[in-house]
Amino acid sequence: MTPIKKKATNFSYKEEKPLLALVKKYASTIECKRTDINSNKLKAAFYEKLAIEFNSVCDECYRSPKILRSKYENIKKCGKKVFSNERAYLHGTCGGPARTTSSSKIQSELQEILGNQVTDSILVQLFPFRV
Repeated sequence: MTPIKKKATNFSYKEEKPLLALVKKYASTIECKRTDINSNKLKAAFYEKLAIEFNSVCDECYRSPKILRSKYENIKKCGKKVFSNERAYLHGTCGGPARTTSSSKIQSELQEILGNQVTDSILVQLFPFRV
């Protein structure tokens, strides 16, 4: 009989904040677009370092590098979806009054990490002839 794996606890807000702070620290390597074998090894090594630092800061539950990577990618995906919805709303109102959004600290930190990936696409959609 195989042992049943216990489900890990969900990430709390207290855990998401240090994760994004550590990703911000290593953003130049983690957000690198290159996908050759050396870059992938380097990213894996940085996720190992990130996991060690994360687990020393957050003592709620042990998180493996694989779990931390998937959580960050999920946060990034959800954040990009929010940014995309905001852009779509602005485009739909033809530059009219913006909707007041309650962006969380997580989204603002994610916007700092992603930087050009988010802001350049907004400028291209709003002013296609100026960029």
